Amino acid sequence: MATFQWDAVNSEHIALHGVSEEEAEEAAIDPQRVRFSAHSGHLGYIGKTEGGRILVVILSTSVRSFGDP
Repeated sequence: MATFQWDAVNSEHIALHGVSEEEAEEAAIDPQRVRFSAHSGHLGYIGKTEGGRILVVILSTSVRSFGDP
């Protein structure tokens, strides 16, 4: 299972978009998520939260994919 570490800067950034940490994590581990290469070599996912919101989540380059081939 994926483990997420949040710092104040990133927590505040997603809050500005009306997204909670829990929602971002749900979208990042959505079994139907779509992986893509984001800016500056970061890893991105488009996924759905349990509540049905579709989110774009950008992860740190130190984080690797969650079970993606």
